[in-house]
Amino acid sequence: SIRGKEKPQVLVQTFRSWVAGNGAYIYARGILDGGSQRTFVRDDVSRRCKMRVLGEANLNINIFGSTQPRKQQRQIVEVKLKSQYHQTEYVLEAVEVPHICNDIEKLPVDLGFIQSLQEQGKSLADACLFAGTNAAEGISLLIGADQLWKIVKGEVTRNTDQSIMAVNTRLGWTVQGPTEASCSLTNQSNVVACALRIDALQKKEERSLQAFWDLEHIGISGTMVKSAYEDQVLERFQKSVRVSEGRYEVSG
Repeated sequence: SIRGKEKPQVLVQTFRSWVAGNGAYIYARGILDGGSQRTFVRDDVSRRCKMRVLGEANLNINIFGSTQPRKQQRQIVEVKLKSQYHQTEYVLEAVEVPHICNDIEKLPVDLGFIQSLQEQGKSLADACLFAGTNAAEGISLLIGADQLWKIVKGEVTRNTDQSIMAVNTRLGWTVQGPTEASCSLTNQSNVVACALRIDALQKKEERSLQAFWDLEHIGISGTMVKSAYEDQVLERFQKSVRVSEGRYEVSG
């Protein structure tokens, strides 16, 4: 926690929606995070919703500050998502994990910029419209870059000093950025940082696929993946260079 009058609260793109698998929909809260290359769902929410299993993933998880990865096997499941404001269903793929992050502070609806959005008739994605329902606690879903553009529309509006912005999505308007310093005396920062290497076995195709995903919340860069062009350059180099009498020779 950060205490002091001069520290603003930093908002992230949180939302509330209806989440389901093969079972009934439950009311849940999530985050949109373009810094994550994969989408994640809490495994207890997945089981509760009876989400359909699409495959398996072997994860090597590097927690921030650690050099030793922890190996885990996780399921890839199908997530069905509905907005609070309409009945259109969106289908995503997500990797099950036991925990995403601690719960994030509620949207400060008394903030001037957020009030102006409501006055313009813009629906807030993180507005709690169904408080009386049997909702999942905490953050249940993180939508990463692999599924983000199924949800984000792209329209953006900013406040007058450009410090905070709202992004239009199919779940409503999400808000991101630092609020005014006077809004809060106590602010909490939530950071999720880990690097993942996942070998995924898709049951449907019955073959092994290897992919590299990296959660980059604070500028942590992941492993570089060689492009097809780099492979071609390396192959030409190996064919044209040979060793003769202890010396390297390059053929034309």
